[in-house]
Amino acid sequence: MSDHTTHTPAVTDDGGTACTDLAPTGRRGLLLGALAATAAAVVLDAPGAGAADPNDVVLGAQNMTTTPTGIRIADGSANGALQLRLPAASVATCASATGGGVGVSAESRYTGVKGYAGDANAGISGVGVQGQAEGPEAIGVSGASNVVGVVGVAGSGTTAPAEVPIGVRGIGGTVVLLSGAGLAPSVAPKHGDLGIGGAFEGDRAALWLVPRPLPGAPTAGPHSVGEIVVDSEGRVHVCRTAGTPGVWSELTAPVAPRLVLLSTPERFVDTRSGLGGVQGPVAAGTTSTVAMTGRTGERNDAALTIPDRATALVGNLSVLGAASATSGSFVTLWPSGPRPATASITYGPDTVISNSFLVGLADTGGGHRGITVYDHGACDYVIDVTGYYVEG
Repeated sequence: MSDHTTHTPAVTDDGGTACTDLAPTGRRGLLLGALAATAAAVVLDAPGAGAADPNDVVLGAQNMTTTPTGIRIADGSANGALQLRLPAASVATCASATGGGVGVSAESRYTGVKGYAGDANAGISGVGVQGQAEGPEAIGVSGASNVVGVVGVAGSGTTAPAEVPIGVRGIGGTVVLLSGAGLAPSVAPKHGDLGIGGAFEGDRAALWLVPRPLPGAPTAGPHSVGEIVVDSEGRVHVCRTAGTPGVWSELTAPVAPRLVLLSTPERFVDTRSGLGGVQGPVAAGTTSTVAMTGRTGERNDAALTIPDRATALVGNLSVLGAASATSGSFVTLWPSGPRPATASITYGPDTVISNSFLVGLADTGGGHRGITVYDHGACDYVIDVTGYYVEG
């Protein structure tokens, strides 16, 4: 502390503040006086340019012979153990304070400000860092990051199992203090209806909700009204009724499947040559599962591959009935499961016939999808694909 006059705001009778001059004080005396004060903040004039004054106190440095100077407060008031404040009246009237003020400014290569409060073992909750700002477009807590991997504001919530940990919480609105004549002093503050809890802006995205590892809404654990989650498939869900696991609704707008046509039709199954894994002629009453995605067709052209995300196929089915086939024989295509009582095409002995089809795809293992084929009579069959459907 340099031997300059210091200013500290004093509380006046009308609740405002005024400037009071203090006599020059040594660094340790002023530091002890600041720690002893409980009702007023102490504002220290910054020393002028030039060499450091012998009376300056640098926290963390060896201001004494061997011990660095620090601040340790065992018991604080209800407003906090240590409160640094620049009152509004001081901004307007103190010569040493011009323009706006910053209560605490911290800069570090790693962590500027770290706050910790509460004791989970004792069942005590707390707020690690709290910011409050008054006035148009005021910001209580602000964090900025322009480096990859750097976080502007980070919060970690841990508490007793019966409570809900909250990493970062924002409350916006006009706080109406219910106090004065005729009102009970125990009436709690009430928030107005015009505030915004959080405002976010980013070059890539305004907000990123990290998906949970499972599809669908939560199916276990207690949940509260208003919780929003994104599942592993990118679908957004909101909790409408609190409970375990509560009642959830999906917010994601339904997306109609999209048809993707191959640049040219491609043959994927031909039992005459064994293409697709089924070798004919196929005996009557045979059920076969054929993988259709993640592989090439007859021309071995990677550009004509059906992707594993395809949900259905569009194409043409041709059947060459064997001489032993009876009249009214049929072939059925379906995704999987029990065989439906339907026919994709009918044929007779020594018959060649074709018909278009639209059939869904099912998981065949290994991340690939395919179809199931049943032939009522002995035959060979050919499956040509012209396109496939994908979601969205």
